[in-house]
Amino acid sequence: MSRLFGFFGDEPVNLSCEHRPETITTGSEDEMQIFSNSDGWGIGFFRNESSFLFKKPLKKKNSRDFTTISEIVSSRIFISHLRFASIGEVKEANTQPFRWGNWLFAHSGTIQQFRKVKSRIIRKLPIAYKKQIGGNTDSEYCFYLFLSMLRGEGGIKKGESSVSASVEGLKNFGNVMKEIFNEAEIQKEPVMNLLISNGKYLLAARYGEPLYYYVHEGSRDDSIPGFHFSETNVEFKTINQDPSKRFIVISTNKNNDGNIWKEIPDRNVMAIAPDMKIELSSWI
Repeated sequence: MSRLFGFFGDEPVNLSCEHRPETITTGSEDEMQIFSNSDGWGIGFFRNESSFLFKKPLKKKNSRDFTTISEIVSSRIFISHLRFASIGEVKEANTQPFRWGNWLFAHSGTIQQFRKVKSRIIRKLPIAYKKQIGGNTDSEYCFYLFLSMLRGEGGIKKGESSVSASVEGLKNFGNVMKEIFNEAEIQKEPVMNLLISNGKYLLAARYGEPLYYYVHEGSRDDSIPGFHFSETNVEFKTINQDPSKRFIVISTNKNNDGNIWKEIPDRNVMAIAPDMKIELSSWI
């Protein structure tokens, strides 16, 4: 399954992100399988109320570019995605996060029998959103279906939708997906872990697989280092961070310090407001 990482801080931080090659060995001695690297990696962030995105497919190579670009970027919100492809070939258009206007979106999981689901999603999308789809992953189609559910006080593309409106839109998206699954008579439940942001707040939704979060409440102890997180073959760490500032991290995996992590309840949405207040509500 693909991996998600989200960061939301009291103030902008520099976040170093380094991708390292890995080798995963599975199976018995007679049926050994070896997989190297991920199939793509991307990072999205916000500056001056605008979204930015850097991503590329990876295959059997390291990428120092991410480390270089992330260390000079300062943002309150980061969304990163590490892809292990299940639907769609390895190419940039299928690499996450996805971006439209001020929106960033990342999905970890798989929509079963997506060919049957895809045709039904297409019928529900406005023409303007259909034209924006550049790849063929289940994740990108879900992104534009979510956008079609939003009701903004101004321009949707500029991210002018309140937290409550976006949570409502995400719940409507979930209900439509449930209707599509019932209509297509798909029995196996999907896996849909999502991270979504417009640069003002951060939404996390969990359906099917674990999703964790960690809240650093701040400390006046200058000896406390910045956040450091190593997961599979990606390492994140903050640079020159003020330890007295609050931040929240969301991830599909916990690192070694498991005691600091909490689990988002299954079929729940976690909304982190601009003032970093957290609210949980049921989803689908």
